[in-house]
Amino acid sequence: MSEWIPFIVIAILAIFSGLLWAQRRLSSELTMLFVGGLVLHVLGSIARLQVIEQLYSGSGDSKMYYEVGRMYADHIRVFDFGFTLGEETMAGKWWGTQFICSVTSFVVFLTGESFQAGFLVFALLSYFGLVLTVRAFGAAFGADAEVKLARWVWLWPSLCFWPSSIGKDSLMVLGAGLVTYGYVGNGVSRRWLQVAAGVMLCGAIRPHVAAVVAGSVLAAESLSPGSFANLRRVAGLLLAAGLAAYSVRAGLDQLGLGDADLDGLQEQFDFRAGQTEQGGSRIAVASGWSAIPMALITILARPFPWEARGIAILSAAEMTLFWGIAVTHWRRIWSYVKHWRETAFTRFGVPFTIGISLMYGLAFGNLGIIARQRSVILPFMLSLLAAIRLRPTEAAQPRSAVLIPQRGRLS
Repeated sequence: MSEWIPFIVIAILAIFSGLLWAQRRLSSELTMLFVGGLVLHVLGSIARLQVIEQLYSGSGDSKMYYEVGRMYADHIRVFDFGFTLGEETMAGKWWGTQFICSVTSFVVFLTGESFQAGFLVFALLSYFGLVLTVRAFGAAFGADAEVKLARWVWLWPSLCFWPSSIGKDSLMVLGAGLVTYGYVGNGVSRRWLQVAAGVMLCGAIRPHVAAVVAGSVLAAESLSPGSFANLRRVAGLLLAAGLAAYSVRAGLDQLGLGDADLDGLQEQFDFRAGQTEQGGSRIAVASGWSAIPMALITILARPFPWEARGIAILSAAEMTLFWGIAVTHWRRIWSYVKHWRETAFTRFGVPFTIGISLMYGLAFGNLGIIARQRSVILPFMLSLLAAIRLRPTEAAQPRSAVLIPQRGRLS
């Protein structure tokens, strides 16, 4: 029972401080949604922990991250931080699994040896990423649109559940939120330091995903309106290009594919797909001409109701609900989609969603893994549902040149 004390203390502090911040910075309706989402993510971390404890007997990646992090916490107490650089570690590298262990070690150092508190801290980090994404949507489309997206993103069950544990997914959601919020900025100018921080965070976890993130920023900046004679636009394009080039090269090097050709990349995809094609939720990964469309369908729509097992039933129900609403209101959504190049949010979100869907769809052959790792693009998918309630003028003529009042900005 003593292990729950840090959890309870952190939960109370998070809800209380979150409420104070929201009352100062958000509208009353958005404040209620924010606090409601915060409570759901606290509960989501408990649910995620119970699933791991009850269904998987407490084993899995989260437990491994925690145990290694607990060991590294002893190093922190004697001011030994060599493990953060990969020194004297089994893998000999600082990124990927080692990075999650390093982050976990600082969480354990600050919260004490409480597995439950660790889950909660990671849940709060993922929720902060979702808050940043919703705030970016508000910067692009206005305060009313922000409320509409918050209703979906902050309260969506799988976003409260899957990233609410010690692991890579929570930090990936945070990284994507940083990039989105930084790139959208205040609706006019970018916050490049936040963009770079988000890309680097993603690169420290999954280098190949960071390459997609940085590439999406480059695509968004290339498609932005304005003359190339504008120095600000040229500078932004050069920054995005440099960030993308570095991310792609670093990602290939970290994966040991620095000199790989297309065949080498294909072998890597096949290898990862083979690794995930196991367990009761395994599926066949398509090949040949059908690989690309099937990859998109797999990530954006599966599991289908008839193929879901266990906890994946939740994701099947969500995807059925999502596409049922989207198809029913396709005319309203089309008004939003056809103007996707007109706001920084959608210019980044469209290539990011497609890029991640292709990468994951070609590499993963397990519906459980797909349901969990889809969390990083779900906020952009849910923006389609938020667009249903946007007035036609809001969707067709987004607020791309209006600064947000100080009360509506995140500080």
